[in-house]
Amino acid sequence: MPENKIVRVSLAGGIIGSLFTNPRQALAEYIRKENLQGWRAVHFDHHRDNNALVSILRLLVLIFTGGLWTWKPGYLILFERKQQAFTAHGTAGPATPPPPTYQRSHMAP
Repeated sequence: MPENKIVRVSLAGGIIGSLFTNPRQALAEYIRKENLQGWRAVHFDHHRDNNALVSILRLLVLIFTGGLWTWKPGYLILFERKQQAFTAHGTAGPATPPPPTYQRSHMAP
């Protein structure tokens, strides 16, 4: 059974965000980092703020910084990878569990 996770890639807004943020490059870099850990991007979508309080707060930050910076909604990415089995020591192990081991009891019958 696959293991899934959803992450949000944030972007900068305002004048600084317009000049220095490349959304495609930000997505590509984040996906590349996750691929190195065994995750595979399955789907991505624009993250939209439907919360009025967050939208007002973002507008206030933009006003107080003189239009230079605010955060803006980025992207939501769904990642998937095959679930790994772990050994008793917490390291990745074989996909099938090892056969059970039996220990003798030290108690006399």
